[in-house]
Amino acid sequence: MNRRTLRRAAPALPLLVVLVLTACSDPALQKAEARLEADRAAIDFGERPVLDEATETVLLTNVGRAPLELSVRYEGDDAFTWTVDLTSLDGGAVASLAVTFRATEQKPYVGKLFVTSNEVEGGAVKEISLAGVGSTVASALIEPESLDFGRVGEGRAGVKRVKITSVGTADLKVKTIAFKAGSSAAYAFVGSTRTPQVLAKHVDGTPDAFAEVTVKFAPTADKLETAGVLVLETTDPQHALVEIPLTAQINRQPVAVPGADRQVAPLTPVSLDGSASNDPDGDVPLTFKWTLATQPQGSAAKLTGADTATPSLTPDQPGAYGLDLVVTDSAGLPSKPARVTIVSVAADKLVVQLIWDHPLADLDLHLLRPGDQVGSDQECSWEHPHPDWGVAGDTNDDPAHLGDKLSGFGPEYVVFEEPPEGPYRIVVDYVSSQGSATPALRATVRVYMYGAIQRELDLTMNAAGESWDVGTVTWPTGLVQTPAEGATP
Repeated sequence: MNRRTLRRAAPALPLLVVLVLTACSDPALQKAEARLEADRAAIDFGERPVLDEATETVLLTNVGRAPLELSVRYEGDDAFTWTVDLTSLDGGAVASLAVTFRATEQKPYVGKLFVTSNEVEGGAVKEISLAGVGSTVASALIEPESLDFGRVGEGRAGVKRVKITSVGTADLKVKTIAFKAGSSAAYAFVGSTRTPQVLAKHVDGTPDAFAEVTVKFAPTADKLETAGVLVLETTDPQHALVEIPLTAQINRQPVAVPGADRQVAPLTPVSLDGSASNDPDGDVPLTFKWTLATQPQGSAAKLTGADTATPSLTPDQPGAYGLDLVVTDSAGLPSKPARVTIVSVAADKLVVQLIWDHPLADLDLHLLRPGDQVGSDQECSWEHPHPDWGVAGDTNDDPAHLGDKLSGFGPEYVVFEEPPEGPYRIVVDYVSSQGSATPALRATVRVYMYGAIQRELDLTMNAAGESWDVGTVTWPTGLVQTPAEGATP
């Protein structure tokens, strides 16, 4: 080999080694660093109304690869507050630093945030300057200062309003409308209380903006407390938190006492008695109102003396009669309805009834055994009201006709206290129209067993002289059949 060539080649190996060693010892290639950047170094909130909050955000980003730990410190006026959502950031992560300005006076405010991180050994600090001015002032005129609902009846409601008027140089914000904890549950809002509500500032020559808060007081049996407080929070420094006392008195409902339920025989007059009704507040005298709320089908019974404490009723049909009583105190507050039930139960086990819808016509009811004829002395009718059908001489097992109605509607009855076994035939005769120019009528027969209606049958009868073969009733089964259904004459 040529010596010159060797000398040129010899330095090449050491040079390569040096380059490799230099690269391996470069600190920048061996260590990942954390590095903090903020997207703004200052926030100027400008002029803001006193007590009106404004919020701005600073984004803090770790633009390095190593984890970043940060902390925030503040110096300055107390008009600025801040929050940060993250204090530990991986590489590329972002934290939001929210800054809120709320002036309490009309003056300028300044402050500074110091964000410290582990960007370099010993920590690095980024400063964010803050500025803002409390300028205009919202002012609220709140009327009235208290609400007195007076005396409100239980089960009723009283309504009052609070008016909030904006009279300041800045828009007025109503931030909260609520009842203070512990207020009676009888108080409630009427309409919307959504917040915040913004009322425009006062402008000379134009009506002031206002809002109304409507409150009702509605006492019930489980809501008899009367104390309450309405709380309003606004941006008026003089009325930042307003408490409006709520007062009321309660007129408790009177109590209607209609007496005990009773059981009577049909056509027995019943005297009701509500004199035990009372008022817990002593608001007397009471006034009374009775209502015949329910009655058996076909009943024409009427309540007399319905506006007194002691009305009367004569049940004209077997069944239940429901009577409701409402009493009203001297202040005009009615009670809840209270009901008494009068049950009309015939002593007779079997009853046949006839009624009709003509004011003049005369109809007759007949009850016959198999083989008996209408008009014979063995039928049960107005002519033969007490035939001896059962054991000779024993009237308990005999039917009884309770009397002839010569004109107008009826009713006529045939009753059995202890009916013997067997079918009984029912016949209705149209005796006379009493000279009526319109003799047509509707006749109705009802059969009762043990006081309960078993069946009702109707027929239109057009003129005197007609006879209606209603059908048969079988004892003790209670089966009522018409001739078309197989009734045996």
